[in-house]
Amino acid sequence: MNKHIKNYLNSFQFKQKYWYTLIIDGLTFLFITLLFLGLGKILELKAYAISQGKSTEELKALLLAGSVETNKLFMANTRAFVFYFVFGVIIAIILAFMIYSFSRSIVWNKLLKQKFSWKKFRKWNGLAVLLTFFFFIYMVFYYVVKMLLPAPTTDFYFILNGIIGSIIVLSFMVFFFLVNYSFATEHKVWLSIGNTFHLIKLNWKRLWKMFVLALTTWLLLKVLLNYIHVWFKIIPQELLSTIISTTLSLLFLVWLRLYLLKTIHRREAT
Repeated sequence: MNKHIKNYLNSFQFKQKYWYTLIIDGLTFLFITLLFLGLGKILELKAYAISQGKSTEELKALLLAGSVETNKLFMANTRAFVFYFVFGVIIAIILAFMIYSFSRSIVWNKLLKQKFSWKKFRKWNGLAVLLTFFFFIYMVFYYVVKMLLPAPTTDFYFILNGIIGSIIVLSFMVFFFLVNYSFATEHKVWLSIGNTFHLIKLNWKRLWKMFVLALTTWLLLKVLLNYIHVWFKIIPQELLSTIISTTLSLLFLVWLRLYLLKTIHRREAT
């Protein structure tokens, strides 16, 4: 059997590392989601305290006809809303970065059999900030490419858009995991970027084959997801559809990370 196919098939042996990292990633996503949902609920309550459920036109009429005390109360509530919005968003972002960085430290310590260190954890925060910058660049590139692609007016163009979009997303995720791997071995933020490109060059013959197999797996999962929507008559915008898609994506990304590590380590072992 071809060694690349064998490595691919072996990647589906879901052992302790897979389930451990899946739980950590799942809890991380859940905590960060609840954090921003909680912030959104607080802002919603503050906004309701200002509007009292009235429309914009009704608020204008109320302020024009209201007393000085009423207008002062409205301004006080508005300032409170701005305060909660600005500081709430800042605090939520900081907490999200800390939760994310802490979870990445735990995950990669498990994968590379390292011990947790608070000093290294602080550096994970720096890496998270740097990768956020790369993520924004990727998003700009992604949407530029999507704009240049022909509109999905036929099945062919719909499938083509889906494949190209998947290639772009998967390429970023492979790069993202390699940066994390490089950082976890050296714990130097900027050096991890340079080491990532070196890893890609060093392992290119293995990586492109791994990428093709991973892309095929992802596309098959997307087809399966589409059939699940048809079978259970799930409308794509429904909450259940979002939960299924998110869960499937999480399962795939945890598998991809381990598959990528297997691919790199196989070269290092030879």
